[in-house]
Amino acid sequence: MIDAQYLSDLLGELTGGPDLTPPFEIQALPGEVDRNYRLDDSAGHRVLLKLTVPGGFGVGPILEHLSSRNLTLDTPKVLAVHTVDTPEGPREFRIHSWVPGQPVDGLNPRTPTLRRSWGRACARLSAALAPLDLPAARRSYKWDPLRVAQASPLVRYLTAAEREVVDPVFRRLLERDFSHLPRQLNYNDAHELNLLSTDGREVSGVIDFGDAVFTARACEPAIACAYAAMGARDPLGAMRDVVEGYTSIQPLEEAELEVLFDLVCARL
Repeated sequence: MIDAQYLSDLLGELTGGPDLTPPFEIQALPGEVDRNYRLDDSAGHRVLLKLTVPGGFGVGPILEHLSSRNLTLDTPKVLAVHTVDTPEGPREFRIHSWVPGQPVDGLNPRTPTLRRSWGRACARLSAALAPLDLPAARRSYKWDPLRVAQASPLVRYLTAAEREVVDPVFRRLLERDFSHLPRQLNYNDAHELNLLSTDGREVSGVIDFGDAVFTARACEPAIACAYAAMGARDPLGAMRDVVEGYTSIQPLEEAELEVLFDLVCARL
């Protein structure tokens, strides 16, 4: 069983990495694929522990690349990596620095200032990731808006009323040609649980790079728009704020602007 005591014992057996002082307070965190834990030691240090299945998509090269860039955003730093045998099988045991801040999900109201900083954060990520050629990111991935055709078989599970809304959107998306759009490595997951704020007004940190993928650059602001619009009284106004923030740092080509709303729909 992987619990706090198991992880404490494991840390005591390993060498290398950050100097952590027991006893530890360890709390499990949500995660779609990995097992994630927040660790606080008795000296006031806080880190993130991750147990990942070997052979999966590795974020290490991305985090190392970002740590060398002048990003002006807090991102996790890789402090240690070990291969360990656990009760659930072999795992990669990673220790990352803790990124401070409150998730944007907990901020209310979400002001235009916050949404514009949301867009700027994505633009900074776009600029920082553009030079990185990561072969593992050239993958067919379900969360890539350009792969929307892969989701079309799921439409049959919708009600008749839902299909009246969705079918025209899918037809439009499947008729679109996105092949001419500029492409690069994208962060690909700028939603409200992955963006952090230390002052409650602007995005200051970004976490969870496991969805990174090589795709159209315009997908980055499109994904941010999709999440920023959810629950907003004026969804289009919320999207406008994000795009204003993004393009203030990273201009988009006319061809990208023409398909931006389609890419928002593809993510949704």
